[in-house]
Amino acid sequence: MGCVHSVRYLIKCNNTLSNVIFPKRGLRQGDPLSLYLFLFCVEAFSRMLIHAQSNNLLRSICASMNGPRINHLFFTDDALLFMSNKKVMLNALNFATVLGQEINFEKSMVLFSPKTSSSQRRNFDDLFGMNVIEKLDKYLSLPLPIGKKKKIAFIEVTNGLSCRINSWTKRLLSYDGKEVFIKAVLQSIPIYALSIFLALKGVIEGLQTNLSKTWWAGKDKGKFSSMLPWKTLCHPNGMEGLSIRDMRLFNLALIGRQDSNNFNAKKIDKASFNWSSIVAAAEALKNGFSWQVGNGDRVNIRVDNWGMEDLNGGALISNMLNPLESSVRDLWLGDERRWDIDQVYKLYGKD
Repeated sequence: MGCVHSVRYLIKCNNTLSNVIFPKRGLRQGDPLSLYLFLFCVEAFSRMLIHAQSNNLLRSICASMNGPRINHLFFTDDALLFMSNKKVMLNALNFATVLGQEINFEKSMVLFSPKTSSSQRRNFDDLFGMNVIEKLDKYLSLPLPIGKKKKIAFIEVTNGLSCRINSWTKRLLSYDGKEVFIKAVLQSIPIYALSIFLALKGVIEGLQTNLSKTWWAGKDKGKFSSMLPWKTLCHPNGMEGLSIRDMRLFNLALIGRQDSNNFNAKKIDKASFNWSSIVAAAEALKNGFSWQVGNGDRVNIRVDNWGMEDLNGGALISNMLNPLESSVRDLWLGDERRWDIDQVYKLYGKD
């Protein structure tokens, strides 16, 4: 940050220049340059944290018993740091000096683990000078963490959608205006929540009901009648629809695009809401997907749905399967990329 300098202002009034004005607030929020400066800084800071962890200068945490160690997470302009409560390690990390940016102490907070003693909390409270909280509340309108009542995760989303609808005089909009309002404004509100969690059936129905009311509402406040089923409006334009998104299918698509490996997601005991959503979405989506075979090395004939006629592990004749045969490539004649027809018939039958 030493090579970055702020601007200077001069105000001309009645052909007279004022004294030089030096802004002291830095780059304001929304400035196009602020995003690039932040990325430059956090990239270097991330590498320094990883280097410090590899040299045992910082002790990070594990998200699971056999998972990788994590000492930081960066998202947009937020930084989340994880470390042991040792004062030596915390003194080694001077955020403002390393990053070249000042900490906003009013928006920053510290969360201690339950086993941290009261005396340690007071010491670190004086060291940080930040607000000490007992639990995390919300981040990007989603609660952290989510308990047994899954519906609570979508309260802010449903309320935000209702408030946005009520703030617009939709009764005065034409149908073209309503279509733009639904597609560009309303359907963008729940995108983040729907890309993280698989919404409950009642939440999906509530979202689609609000969208339906917005479309069919007339000039009389609170009165509307549906001329067509909502599913018809979700059809493509060429199929007598308006291409309005079906929120359930949209929810499944957003979760499914997180990672292609999610189609092999395993069910585990006491899974988080996020992981349970990924597993449920994978089960709903995998029957509609198939592998593009390519060189055949990555396609597992025992578990992957790789053929157009349900050629998967369930279609195999198990007693004919060679333990060394695991990929599609093993069904080819050498490297000629031609099928070993006899072997295919033996494993899957001629039908």
